[in-house]
Amino acid sequence: MTHDQRKHRRKRRRAAVRHAIFTKTPKKLTGGRLGRVKPGKNFEVNEREILIPDLSDEFCGLKIVHFSDLHVGELITPAHLPHIVEAANAFEADLMAVTGDFVDYSNSYLPAVMEAMSDLRARYGVYFVLGNHDYLDDGQEVVEAFAASKLRLLLDEADVIQIGDNGCSMGVGGVRWSNLSNEMDMCVKKVNIAMKGCDLKILLAHHPHCFDAAHRHGIDLTLSGHTHGGQFLLSKKRGKKGSIGLANLGFRYTRGLYERGACRLFVSSGVGSWFPFRFRCPAEITRLTLQAVY
Repeated sequence: MTHDQRKHRRKRRRAAVRHAIFTKTPKKLTGGRLGRVKPGKNFEVNEREILIPDLSDEFCGLKIVHFSDLHVGELITPAHLPHIVEAANAFEADLMAVTGDFVDYSNSYLPAVMEAMSDLRARYGVYFVLGNHDYLDDGQEVVEAFAASKLRLLLDEADVIQIGDNGCSMGVGGVRWSNLSNEMDMCVKKVNIAMKGCDLKILLAHHPHCFDAAHRHGIDLTLSGHTHGGQFLLSKKRGKKGSIGLANLGFRYTRGLYERGACRLFVSSGVGSWFPFRFRCPAEITRLTLQAVY
């Protein structure tokens, strides 16, 4: 057994313990009620405006639908997926970004996820990156499922999209999962090179700490998830460090919009959960509308 295989086995064992304690046990104790579909109540549908300095007129009003962290499994089941897809498509997005953690623990749910994701629609395309939970079972199987479904999974790569008649271009890039700063920087640097010359650069990254590298490389907008907004907030009032909750224990960027110079980050609170309790931090699907600020 290789070092990487042993490392993955250890991660899998730790994940199995968390899954048993925080996911399966609460569901069992409530008689399965935690996994029931509640249309209109399982998540909020929100709209936010993002002001980007000197944004070209071609991109003003661009609508990006962003959601993250489905965690399809015991709590967010395949039965929830049609409601999520319907809500996302109802926004009639120009661009759609889904930033990882499609399955919670087991790839047995992967076929249902791929079928649902194939129904997402946006004018300029739907883009995906993977999260840490997508590697708990078999990450390569997830990558292959995306390829077979012809869904645009971004693994340290980018697409360049021509917008309008004035030759403006939008780069949409995505990085593979990492929680190591040096790896994040290398991946973001590679994606930024692929978007060289674009008038608007958008980065998809499951881990919000990629924003540090995105800022160094001058990427206009980063879209992330991973934190679930903390799921449990003591205060929703935003200060210099954002809202106060569980996510503050491990993350610099926890939920919502952040600004550093001309660069922006939006962190989704997630549409799913891996433990069943949320307090002052509802699940969400968000439409982000870009506008210029001078």
